[in-house]
Parts: sequence; C-alpha cells; structure tokens
Amino acid sequence: CLRSAALAHKLGGDADAALAVLADAERVLRRAGDRSVLAETLVRRSDALREVGAYAEAKAALLTARVEGEASRNLLAVGAASTGLGSLALRLGDHPTADAHLRRADAAFEAQGDSMNLMYARSFRAMVHLAAGDLAGA
Repeated sequence: CLRSAALAHKLGGDADAALAVLADAERVLRRAGDRSVLAETLVRRSDALREVGAYAEAKAALLTARVEGEASRNLLAVGAASTGLGSLALRLGDHPTADAHLRRADAAFEAQGDSMNLMYARSFRAMVHLAAGDLAGA
C-alpha cells in the first residue's frame, strides 16, 4: 500500500520520499474516484508537509481533505483535517480561526462517536484558549 510505504519513509526521517509516495497515492485515488481515502491521504500529506515547514501547502492539503471528506461523508477525515487546520492556525497565532476549525473537528468526531479524537480536539481547543489568555475558556 502506498500510504504504508509513505509512513515508513516518514518514520524513517525521509519526509521527501514520503511526500513523493503520497503524491503517487493521490494520483491513483483521484483516478479511482475514491474521495474518502483521498481525504485521509491528504491529511497524511499535510503531516509530512508540516514536518518540513511547508505550512501553506499543508493548509491547502487540509482544506482539500476536508472538502473530500465532506463529499464522501468521511467524518474521521473531516475531523482530522479540521484538527490539523486548527493546529496550524494556533501555531500562527490566529486563535479565533483555530477555535473555529477545532469546533468543526469536535462536531465531526462527536457525530461519529469518536471519543478519543474528540478529546484530542478538545485538548487543542484548551490550548487555543490558554494561548489567547482565556483561562476560563480553557
């Protein structure tokens, strides 16, 4: 599986190889019309892009992942993409945008009953509130 090969490269510290393999996977999935798996693949691509500091590309991949996840009703991908977007916004100091993305992640994870990822997204929201100086909201 291409995504497994990409993960092996990523874990081995070779983000460039991981990105190349994920690009191949994206092409295959787009040709196959598999929007659900494409969404999850784009989330993985954004992780590798963030590792190399390509934040604009990572954001674009996450936005596309969320669109593909919504179109295919893949709530895990919608939630993961929204969490990634919230994390990026937090890193860039855009607290209102981070909170909005993380609220969207909360809704997706809650709708599918994914308590583990829901708690993860909520912990990010607490960090956003702390970073914004809102101790009561955290």
